[in-house]
Formats: sequence, C-alpha cells, structure tokens
Amino acid sequence: MSRDDEWAGWARDFQGSPAEGDAATPAAMLAQVRRETWKQRRAYLWEALACVFLIAFYVVMMGRLRATWFVVMASANFVFAALWMGYLTHTLRGTWSAAGADARTFVALARSRRAAEHRWFRFSRAITAAMLLFVVAWAPFVLRARWERYAAEPWRAVVGFGAVLLIGVAAMVHQTRRLERAGRELAALDAAAGE
Repeated sequence: MSRDDEWAGWARDFQGSPAEGDAATPAAMLAQVRRETWKQRRAYLWEALACVFLIAFYVVMMGRLRATWFVVMASANFVFAALWMGYLTHTLRGTWSAAGADARTFVALARSRRAAEHRWFRFSRAITAAMLLFVVAWAPFVLRARWERYAAEPWRAVVGFGAVLLIGVAAMVHQTRRLERAGRELAALDAAAGE
C-alpha cells in the first residue's frame, strides 16, 4: 500500500468519504486533529466553569441558609465537583497535544482520545447515578425539615425534587448515548489499526 493510499484510507475512516482529494492530505488530517483538540479544550473549560458555578452557588447559599440538611447537600456537591474535575483531568492526560504529520500518530491520538472519552462517560454516568441515589436518600430529611412549607404548597416538593430527578435522568441518558458512541468509535479505530 502506498503512502497516498494509506492517507486516503485514514481520511475515509475518520472524516467520512471526502468529496475532494485534498481532504486526505496530512495537512487536512492535522487540521482535523487540531479542531478536535480545540473542541476538547472547550468542553473541559465548560466542565470546569460548571463546577466553579456549582461551588459558588453552594457557598453563597450556605451563607444565607444555615440549615443542617443544606450543609450536608452542599458538602456532598463539593465532593461531587472535586471527583468530577479530578477524574476528568486524570482521564484526559496525554490527549491534549495535536498529532504529528503521519497516520500512525494521528490514529494513536484519536484512539487515546476515544478511550479517554469512553472512560469519562462511564465514570460520569456512574457518579451521576450515585448523586441521584444521594438525593433520594437525602429527600426524607429535607421533607421533614420543611414539612410545613411542602404541606402548604405541595407543588414545591414536586417541582424541586422532580426537576432534580429529571435533570439527573436526562444527564444519564445523554451520558449513555455518548458512552455508546465512544465505544463504537473506539472499536472502529481498533479494527482500522488491526488491518
């Protein structure tokens, strides 16, 4: 197999069937990797900002609401945010640099990114499920602490707990889909590298 045929094969695998022949050039493949690198950095930044917002929200609310049940929930969320960012950072190690100008380096980087993505979504789904279980276990304490308010206005409990559960379940569905997609892409990369 010639070098041009190899590049064309990798381009078909990772970019779809290119309409133009220049999509199979090393420069085009490197540009694709750089776009993926920027996308990965942007996603990481959003995750970090979400954790900062979560922590800031609970710090402000703890200043206003000093109830024991709320301090427990805030503390659990601090641990959740630390585990979330710690594992994400750990998982993405070694996947930040753009590939060199050869197919093997491109495939190795693409594979390591898909493997990291697969590990990340497996972890994020598990920690989201753990957080939902915590909310279910925590709910009776909140109901007891705020029983008068919830008895007078039951919609508050339905909206509050319902929203949390809805968001958690939606996140788990999204994470499951992304996990399956990363698994398929990883399998395709492994199959392509084995040929």
